[in-house]
Amino acid sequence: MLLSTPSGEVMTTCACCDLDKPVTVALHCHPETVLCLDCLDWLQRHRDKQVRSGGPVRVLNDESIFLVADVGRAKDHYLKLGFTTSGQRPATTTTRTRSLTATI
Repeated sequence: MLLSTPSGEVMTTCACCDLDKPVTVALHCHPETVLCLDCLDWLQRHRDKQVRSGGPVRVLNDESIFLVADVGRAKDHYLKLGFTTSGQRPATTTTRTRSLTATI
């Protein structure tokens, strides 16, 4: 969207931040999509970070830890849900299923 300020300066709405900016850049294959310089700089930094890390970051494993007040009760709860458990320390129990590990 093109807007004019009282001084005659043309403003364009950035497709990313939705702010009206005097300088924007249109995408090559989608000229209707324009980015302001701030969003373009962010995109370039994000791209550079991905290139340095070898590509997009993917989470392959997640082990959530849930704090509980009563370990025995929590262990019984997970056993009733079909999980298997193995005690590591008196106050800690690890519960496992095919793709979930919950340490309680």
